[in-house]
Amino acid sequence: AMHTNWLAINQLRRSFKGKGLVLRDINLRFQNGITALLGPNGSGKTTLLRCLAGIIPYSKGEISWNGIEVRKAGVLYRQCLGYLPQDFAGHQHMSVREFLGYMAALKLLPAELVPARLTELMLELGLTAHADTRLGKLSRGTLQRVGMAQALLNDPDLLLLDEPTSGMDPEERSKLIELLRSLARERVIIFATHLAGDAEAAADSAVVLREGSVLLHRPILDLRESVAGRVWNMRLPDLSQLPPGCILTRSLPCDAGGIDVRLVCPKQPSTSAVPCQPSLEDAYLALVSHGGGSVDSRPSL
Repeated sequence: AMHTNWLAINQLRRSFKGKGLVLRDINLRFQNGITALLGPNGSGKTTLLRCLAGIIPYSKGEISWNGIEVRKAGVLYRQCLGYLPQDFAGHQHMSVREFLGYMAALKLLPAELVPARLTELMLELGLTAHADTRLGKLSRGTLQRVGMAQALLNDPDLLLLDEPTSGMDPEERSKLIELLRSLARERVIIFATHLAGDAEAAADSAVVLREGSVLLHRPILDLRESVAGRVWNMRLPDLSQLPPGCILTRSLPCDAGGIDVRLVCPKQPSTSAVPCQPSLEDAYLALVSHGGGSVDSRPSL
């Protein structure tokens, strides 16, 4: 029988000296599956993940895992947990195998299980050829895969990933997303990303944070549906000709001159505008943009 896990966050607050509240009364529930954490830079994604991972304390509220407050659960919670920090670096002087062995010891994995587990994970994450390479010599994308391997060492039920595809090429990225999807059925996976495309490819639902508050938590299908019938492609002579009241979600200069734009607007912006299928990026940008169609008002995704 499949085990359903629950992570619940109630009235969570976190403040930093000089910054005030960075997380404001966060209430969220997660169960098995993949949730993307989206939001502009500085919206609190990393702080939330660090609170969930027990890296930093929270000022108020509670986090519970399968009904038990995580501070009470202590080591039992940490044994269920895998965490990939942002800009993962590891120990530069260690080889991939040494580093993963060291992390396995820190996570108190039974020593006799470690060699087989390392072999399995290195194979799964395409690291076998790099087993004896020092971390300091790896490309950014390969280093991220080592970060994923250490997060998965204890076969966690809860996986917290901060920008997991950072520095990955398209092939690494799609392999990682495939791996996450294969892990998701029996686990709670939460990953922060600024790429709506990654969220759309990997996640079942999305939480959008803005200025430390939850803007919404909805299935990705619902989010896309929220802009259905309002997404258009059209060609403009230049961006100053953007129709009023439209949100620009993508623009590409054309060889022939002019710019191909993708817009979210309530009604057809011009007779030459062609309706198109909404993406998560369209929905996300429509949410976090406050009207205004200029490129400058576009939030950093």
